[in-house]
Amino acid sequence: MQSTRSSVAHWLFSIYGLLTVLSLFSIVGYILWQAWPALLLSGMQWQRSLYSTLSELLFDAKTEPLSASISLVSVSLLYGILHSLGPGHGKVIVSTYVATHPAKVTISLWITLLSALMQAIIAISLVSTLRFVYHTSMRDISAHADTFVTWSFYAVIALGIALITRSLRTLWRMQLTNKAQDTNVPSMQACCHHHASADSVNQTTSKKEIVSIIASIGIRPCTGAIMVLLFSNMVDMYWLGIVSAIVMALGTAMTTSTLAMMTITGKKLAHYYIKHNTAKPTSVLTDLRPMVQALGGGALIILGMVMLQSQVPGMSSVF
Repeated sequence: MQSTRSSVAHWLFSIYGLLTVLSLFSIVGYILWQAWPALLLSGMQWQRSLYSTLSELLFDAKTEPLSASISLVSVSLLYGILHSLGPGHGKVIVSTYVATHPAKVTISLWITLLSALMQAIIAISLVSTLRFVYHTSMRDISAHADTFVTWSFYAVIALGIALITRSLRTLWRMQLTNKAQDTNVPSMQACCHHHASADSVNQTTSKKEIVSIIASIGIRPCTGAIMVLLFSNMVDMYWLGIVSAIVMALGTAMTTSTLAMMTITGKKLAHYYIKHNTAKPTSVLTDLRPMVQALGGGALIILGMVMLQSQVPGMSSVF
């Protein structure tokens, strides 16, 4: 009788804890939802102001190279931080991957840094090639940048399909393993020693997914970097525009890394709750992971399709 009361009390405590966590998330989400339009508008205004400041600093660098260059680096870093707070699929991709995979902090930081730097490198390569090799106009450079943006949306869809495919394969392997255990038949992994282990296969797949994530984010050139590069070329300070573009990428990486760390922290809290309030936490986590991956893949597919439908040609003045 006492054990029954204890189990009921434990169950009620678990339900209470779960409802409390969900309520807190709902409250925070509602506050952010209400404040998001104002924050987005403020971010756009800050970006416009910062871009005007960048243009002035590039012009001032011709007469005062040292002081203007130091100020330009600082403003470029701030611009990258604020620019990445606006709409963009990079944050969604990184958050989805970190939330649906056992990603470590180091790997998450490398993903955000390399993808941001790739955006800067693509922008520098695009402007340098089209401007100095083919002597292309700004309008044509904008059109070529839009092409890269479209490719990035298709890459997001492909990444979502890959996540769903991997989750389905994992569920299929789990089903085969359960059947083998129920019938007391050795699994293929136990009898076929010449095949690759599941860990090695998963590790290889994870590396491919990481490369895909970096490519899907980095293939889209930063429009702010492109505008700074074009203006720096007009004032004959192109090398300083390159420095500004790279520093912008570092600012973007800082914001995206912070979001990735927040996602990892939330995932650890969820694992801690499941571990201390579930009879078989390992089994629950193993069963939930492929389903969460499939949901994340579906979200990326929807995101990519929405972005393709809502894409506006030409670089926006608010980036």
